[in-house]
Amino acid sequence: MSQYITPVIGISLRKILPVDAPKVRQLIFDVLTEYGLKPEPGATDADLFDIPHFYPDGMFWVLTDARDTIVGSAALYRLSDTTVELRKMYFLPGIRGKGLGNWLMHFVLSQAIKEGYQNIQLETATVLNEALKLYEKFGFKHLAATCHSPRCDVKMALDLTVRKQNKLPYAIVLKTDSLNEDFRRLVIQLDNELSVRDGAEHTFYHQYNGISDIRHTLVLYSDNEAVACGAFKAWDDHTAEIKRMFVAPAHRRRGYAAALLAELERWAGECGYTGLILETGKKQPEAISLYEKNGYFRIKNYGQYVGVENSVCFEKIMS
Repeated sequence: MSQYITPVIGISLRKILPVDAPKVRQLIFDVLTEYGLKPEPGATDADLFDIPHFYPDGMFWVLTDARDTIVGSAALYRLSDTTVELRKMYFLPGIRGKGLGNWLMHFVLSQAIKEGYQNIQLETATVLNEALKLYEKFGFKHLAATCHSPRCDVKMALDLTVRKQNKLPYAIVLKTDSLNEDFRRLVIQLDNELSVRDGAEHTFYHQYNGISDIRHTLVLYSDNEAVACGAFKAWDDHTAEIKRMFVAPAHRRRGYAAALLAELERWAGECGYTGLILETGKKQPEAISLYEKNGYFRIKNYGQYVGVENSVCFEKIMS
């Protein structure tokens, strides 16, 4: 299952599943009750009882912890071809104040822009003071229009066309596998670049860079564009091998490679690996510098790289 990595270790974002519906309803109703607001199963919250009908495009996400317990949510509901509504953005108390609101707002706005919407609206309540501050921070403007929901007394909107013109680069990382189409496109770009750098030796290296057996991949998106990737696969019971690290040329020197490497290390650790190995080439000085800066040490060439003059192999023992 593909998941987005959030700034909080152990918290991920994924699309809602049918089995999640009761738990999401409970989370939202608990938060509403916490603030003295009344759940409306027959009106404002009717969508929570038929999520596939109200969100046929799948734009309903849940935040989950390391045990896949749902701790937050957010959704985008289509109002028209040009306008979408932000709905169901709630967090359990234990994850508040950690920057997840900012991160999730960036995410949902980027998704709305990606889908071609020009405006986003929302309804909220004055008592939800933290939420109001977040919306205002992101440029939402108060509207004089009446709210549809009885529990809401604030209506707001944001012009996404203006935001798209003035946005700052914002990166999100997706945990996925080698079947992901964006990962595959980036790998093609990587192989094209390596064919030039490696020259006649590319055929030798290419035979060991297949991706069909890779189950753990990351794709980094900047403003909805897939611009970087990385992966790992098992080498033995205790060691994983870093593979297919790549950042598109126009997006280099922004820290994306180091960010991906750190996330791969964390993910490998979660999978029980205690060490990482990798191979790169002497004709890739940027890669060599990246690994040395991030605690990797040169080792004797391993496996198929033994005796290969152009290969440089590294290892990192994770604590």
